[in-house]
Amino acid sequence: MATKKLKETIICASAEIQGNVAFGEGTSPRKPVGCIVHPHCNIIAEGGPIIIGNYNIIEERVTIINKGMTREKDGKADQKALYIGDYNLFEVGAIVDSSHIGCYNVLESKCTISSYHISIAYVKKGSSVGNNCIVTVCSATTPAATIPDYSIVLENGNVIQRPDPSEVHLKLNIECIGYVCST
Repeated sequence: MATKKLKETIICASAEIQGNVAFGEGTSPRKPVGCIVHPHCNIIAEGGPIIIGNYNIIEERVTIINKGMTREKDGKADQKALYIGDYNLFEVGAIVDSSHIGCYNVLESKCTISSYHISIAYVKKGSSVGNNCIVTVCSATTPAATIPDYSIVLENGNVIQRPDPSEVHLKLNIECIGYVCST
């Protein structure tokens, strides 16, 4: 299996990329641009491909893993791809475990999930996060949860809706990636 990336994608040497992972495969109408993958990240496609869109920033010690939720197709198992949309920010220590992530999301860092003693924002296996969502510090999704667009996942597990945010997040990602790629 190979990693496919655009020349604008920056992957730090200490990041671990395993399996069929594609960068810059997003839905943005702009020219495809890659991502930034910081040190000590783990992106592991062990049971199915991982397709990562444009303008994503993946900070230190983030883990994105597709363990391969399979579905039966004409009597045989079929691998399910993990799709990550465009303009997402995965803050330090976030974990995405075989989930679908839409566009314009922020997965915040340094959560504490007391029952597991994990210090991360955690999107659990099979969960789906819509567009323009925030998974806050000290929070986790429930397994197979569907988080609707413009939601905030809180520490206590509650999900609240919010109005359409401004384009500040979008502009920040574009400027950051543009600066790093130009140096």
